[in-house]
Amino acid sequence: MKLLKRKLDIIGLSVLATILTMMSAATFAGTDTTFTSVYTTLSSWLEGSLGKVLAVAMIGVGLGIGIAKQSVMAVVLFFGVSLVLVNITAVIGLLFTATI
Repeated sequence: MKLLKRKLDIIGLSVLATILTMMSAATFAGTDTTFTSVYTTLSSWLEGSLGKVLAVAMIGVGLGIGIAKQSVMAVVLFFGVSLVLVNITAVIGLLFTATI
């Protein structure tokens, strides 16, 4: 009986510590501005001409590999990666600014 009570006490303290950690101000998303300049720089590169050049280059690489292997899957793969590359900043922005 004492062992069961001890285990329940440990579980209760663990749950309490987890709740307190989740409620602390430092864990709320979007409040930290440490990497804001890095995020802004990378997102402007990906949304600008560099992102478009990388996307076109990936499609070209996919076409080259597809021709060499005589398979369309390489083209599809690199085309998908280029779509993700161009749109990832918008997706990340939507994920971290979503509200209920």
